[in-house]
Amino acid sequence: MPFTAPRNPVEEVVHEVWGEVLGTSEPFGVHHNFFDLGGNSLLAARILVRLREALRVELPLVTFIESATIAELAEALAEAEPRPGQVEKIARLCRKVWSLSPEELRRQLAAKQAAGRQMTKEPSERSSQQ
Repeated sequence: MPFTAPRNPVEEVVHEVWGEVLGTSEPFGVHHNFFDLGGNSLLAARILVRLREALRVELPLVTFIESATIAELAEALAEAEPRPGQVEKIARLCRKVWSLSPEELRRQLAAKQAAGRQMTKEPSERSSQQ
């Protein structure tokens, strides 16, 4: 099967999770079959848990088995999302977060927390600190 790289953020997230769970050094694309790559139902269940945690969409194991390629699974995730476009937005955010170094992630989280604390103060407190 020819290699086809992930074509959108959802496929990128699914590809990333498959790679981590399968632990394969062999390149695989969006049309390769999970079970042909050495996957099994236990690994499929692990992938579904990780995808549910990352993308906030729950799929039954039977859907994974019936959609055993990254392309098909990404399509199934989009069909199961509670709000249209949600999975892709979350996938973009996952890719952004996963690309950060631990230090950069800590720095950005600290900045967001500081901004949140500033916004929760009373208007008079904010102006007196400026």
